[in-house]
Amino acid sequence: MSHDVVIIGAGSAGLPLAYYLGLLNTNVLVVEKNPSPGQGENKAAIGGVRASHSEPVKIILSKRSIEILKELQKEHDIEFKKGGYLFLARDETALRALRGTGDVLRRFDVSSSIIEAEDLGQIVSGINRSLYRGGLFSPDDINVSPLKTAYRFYLKARDLGVRFQFDEQVTGFERRGNKVLAVQTKKRTYSAASFVLANGAGIAETGRALGMEIPVHPDSHEAGISSLYRQALAPMIVDTSPDAGRVSRTFYFTQNKVGALIFCYTPYRPQYGTHATSRFGTTIARRIIETIPALGDVYVRRTWRGYYPNTPDGVPIADRAAEYENLYILGGMCGQGVMLGPGLAESFARFIVSDIPPLPEEYWKMLSLYRKYDNEELLR
Repeated sequence: MSHDVVIIGAGSAGLPLAYYLGLLNTNVLVVEKNPSPGQGENKAAIGGVRASHSEPVKIILSKRSIEILKELQKEHDIEFKKGGYLFLARDETALRALRGTGDVLRRFDVSSSIIEAEDLGQIVSGINRSLYRGGLFSPDDINVSPLKTAYRFYLKARDLGVRFQFDEQVTGFERRGNKVLAVQTKKRTYSAASFVLANGAGIAETGRALGMEIPVHPDSHEAGISSLYRQALAPMIVDTSPDAGRVSRTFYFTQNKVGALIFCYTPYRPQYGTHATSRFGTTIARRIIETIPALGDVYVRRTWRGYYPNTPDGVPIADRAAEYENLYILGGMCGQGVMLGPGLAESFARFIVSDIPPLPEEYWKMLSLYRKYDNEELLR
């Protein structure tokens, strides 16, 4: 059976893309190596969705994602929680950078404000104000359950007739000239008019099987969740400064809708693998308690590691390949697939069907596979 589009990857990008292509009356097949949807990087995410970026295209896409997820919550519980994001600065240089980001956000009608140190307690009760010079607060940012969100996009896509093949690892492709004819798995071969690589941390390896270099370089980030805790925290708190031991570059934590604290840090140096480490627990605990001392009695239930499929500049890739006229690349979400996936997938589905960029050219070209990657995002 031939399809209009075969998507490789049933994760934060592939699932909403399948749904939006289904809405456009496209015959879609999704091929996934895992046994069920959302079991790759999506499963390791902590669910933050923010429009408070410093790159315009990510602001536009994330604003749309928030709107989409708000509507999805009306249909099904995805543990949608509106609490905002609070970015904290420990010195004047960091605060100046946040002020500049606030200027960008206002250009795109994203509600945000600079909070002076003495006023931080009005946003987060019990915060250690002596650590910080101030922060940037974006009140309309949200948190959702990544797994529930992924599953709902899966069900909605399936209701539209999208087919899914799980437990099928891609092993190769059939090609002729500048066209991909079929994708091969360990079980069977699937032909289609077009193909989309949306397989997260594996996208660069899949690209090499087609003779392409896709600049996505995954590294591991560790995260954790607590047992249910008294209501203590509304926003996602992001400390933009490294710790003294140069273990974590930034760290961030919030309390989800059901009451568990969820937390993560950006490692100072790239790390790899999927096994949780003892160092993560001691580092994140020290940093969280330093920020809000009252959280010292939190009981940690579980920690894990997952991959961030990073691009050099922190902006995803959404483009048609120059090497193959019917191959599309949707990846490099940099650990932000849950927040960028819905808005980006909606736009990318229209692009695949019409070949017309759905955003103004100045923003759409920021997602090009062939850009220079020389302008790293501040709040990546």
